[in-house]
Amino acid sequence: GRVDHTEIALRAQQALGNPDQPTELALKLDYQIKHLLIDEFQDTSLGQNQLLERLTAGWSGEDGRTLFLVGDPMQSIYRFREAEVGLFMRTQAHGIGAIPIKNRSLSVNFRSTPAIIDWINHTFPTILGDQVDLVKGAVPFHRSDSFPISQNRASVSPDIKFFPMLGADYNLEAQRVAEWVQELLELHPEQNIAVLARSRSHLAEILPELKRQGIRFQALEIESLARRTVVVDLLALTRAMLHPADRVHWLAVLRAPWCGLDLADLLHLVESGPQWSIPDLLAQEERWRACLSHDGCMRLERFWAVVQPALMARRRMGLRSWIEGIWLALGGADGLSGAMDLDDALSYFELLEKSDQAGMIGDLEGFVLQAGKLYADADPEGDPRVQVMTIHKAKGLEFDAVILPGLGRPPRSASKRVLHWVEWSDRPWEESLLLDAIPRFDSSSSPVYDYLRELDREKSAHEARRLFYVAATRAKRRLLMFGHVKSPNSKGGSAPGDPKPAPNSLLSSMWDQVEPQFRTLQTVAHEEEGEDRGSEETQLATRRVIGRLPTDWQLPPMPEPTPLSIVLDEAPSDPPPPFEWAGESRRLIGIVTHRFFQRIAMEGPASWPSERIRSARALYASHLALMGLPTGKHRSDGPAELAAIEVEHALLRTLEDPTGRWILHSDHREANNEYGVTGRVNGRLRRVVLDRTFIDAKSGERWIIDYKTSVHGSTAMEAFLDQELERYKPQLDGYASLMRVMDPDRPIRLGLYFPMFPGWRSWRAFESEE
Repeated sequence: GRVDHTEIALRAQQALGNPDQPTELALKLDYQIKHLLIDEFQDTSLGQNQLLERLTAGWSGEDGRTLFLVGDPMQSIYRFREAEVGLFMRTQAHGIGAIPIKNRSLSVNFRSTPAIIDWINHTFPTILGDQVDLVKGAVPFHRSDSFPISQNRASVSPDIKFFPMLGADYNLEAQRVAEWVQELLELHPEQNIAVLARSRSHLAEILPELKRQGIRFQALEIESLARRTVVVDLLALTRAMLHPADRVHWLAVLRAPWCGLDLADLLHLVESGPQWSIPDLLAQEERWRACLSHDGCMRLERFWAVVQPALMARRRMGLRSWIEGIWLALGGADGLSGAMDLDDALSYFELLEKSDQAGMIGDLEGFVLQAGKLYADADPEGDPRVQVMTIHKAKGLEFDAVILPGLGRPPRSASKRVLHWVEWSDRPWEESLLLDAIPRFDSSSSPVYDYLRELDREKSAHEARRLFYVAATRAKRRLLMFGHVKSPNSKGGSAPGDPKPAPNSLLSSMWDQVEPQFRTLQTVAHEEEGEDRGSEETQLATRRVIGRLPTDWQLPPMPEPTPLSIVLDEAPSDPPPPFEWAGESRRLIGIVTHRFFQRIAMEGPASWPSERIRSARALYASHLALMGLPTGKHRSDGPAELAAIEVEHALLRTLEDPTGRWILHSDHREANNEYGVTGRVNGRLRRVVLDRTFIDAKSGERWIIDYKTSVHGSTAMEAFLDQELERYKPQLDGYASLMRVMDPDRPIRLGLYFPMFPGWRSWRAFESEE
């Protein structure tokens, strides 16, 4: 019952038939479709092109129907989506089917300053070249002209800078990137900045550095948690605890900060009983005490005291509670480097909770893949002036300043594909496909496979150059670039005087322009060689230092108990007056009404028309019956059914009331229902539950609203509402005191809503203080 995008596209072609035998659908669309506009045409795939040909079959170009194709072949960067830039070039030359194409080239750049445009015109002819190759996807460079800009914009001097580096010191590069971001924010606070990278992994050091320097930024699905140490260690702990025979992950757990055995102790432990699993070895205390160092024995003793009873509790509690409890008892939280690590750990625990199947994980490999797709949450208060993203995400956008780090980094090495193929777009269907499979491991290479693999490499190389062009042309005023080559003194590095960029890196495509800067930098570095440099042994020892808890670490003691004052949302501070209508039925009506208010607020009032509310009367009665209210014979006319009518009336009257609909509207900011809050007020710890709280988008005020299902009986309604306001005002003022602790600068308004009338009273919190 499911299809993927490829099948949908194929079915669309099948539905139209072919030009010789069009289907009825094709004939119907033939006179219905008058105009087609295809944007981003440079990223069209062969299948999409065939669909376009069938949609326009029979068009002559002179019958009033129009085809409008928009695209820039220098910005074709989506080969992973089967995009073939050669189709753009072929269509430009030969048209679509029988439809002739009139070419209109746009050469004026309205985005960038003249200096940036001149730099691009000077740099990219050698990067992109001037040859057209439909098979290899080579696209020639076309220069652009600057648009006459305003005096204000022209007065700002643009910056185009390249920063060469010797050695792959990504932390130093990240520090320099953060310093430039900070400087640009201070010099030009009204402008925006983008840090663009070829892949997410190239931002691994930059994002933490921005946070360390206090720079808030916006990034969506950029920070992968799979590489974070805390998530790697938690994943190892999970796999080890679930599978005691998993030796690799048990060793990783023993190496993690909460245990921290050194490599010598790990080796001695394994050699003491190679036939045993790690938990079995740890259970034999005499064996490992005889071969481990004193430090290792102390660490392992503390570790095993926590893990041994935890192994006995496997599958006897929820998976998250089990793993999180072990992690906390071992000191995992004390091994974190900051709040960012804690957020990462909580994200992992949430995934663990979702994957729990009776205390186990059904598909462990699937869980590992899911963990690899965890990303740090976007900062809701991130500075919109600083955007961090991949170059692909930035396509179509523009920024005052663009920073391109990691130009010297090569892409991830591509593994051998099982199949390689190429589709010739200018040949008949039966001759359009050339395909070959990877040779057997014990056979000689296949010329066809090797040709297709090499062709794929060349296509990727051409696309990488276009990716660089897309990144550079996002800049309006400033373009800052960082690139490195291997240090000549590092193992495998180039000899002095002969720096070379990594193959397939973006830096390699512009090497002719920047090589003189590297040669100058290398000369300076060669003259300073040996100064302030420790021995190789000292550097190696520094790299081997691992983070771990102190040997004598102990779980901190529990804090002294604090008196807890429970404040219920339906109980005022003073005893309520003895109204004749108060009773169990009224209390249960309030509870069920609250439940359905919560559901309506989550789904939105529009999802609850009056017909739905009336049709759910039996559901209200069922809720009331489950709480102990008796039902009548044949489930009619009993206390539960009569009470259900009142619940129905409360919901109907609320949704018919403008104030009621506003309260339950689903578009409020930070909206919560039945929201539990615990905090210290006047030296006492208080726990309350707020019926409804949200931030009004117009006023920016925090609203705290309590529902009251009271009825006023014989009392005049206005007098009753005033009386209830005096009765419950201290209670809601207490709620406001708690919320002010959480958000001290936001004004708070309080409200009592009576759905049975309906009635409404509201006031501003802390008016007496003001």
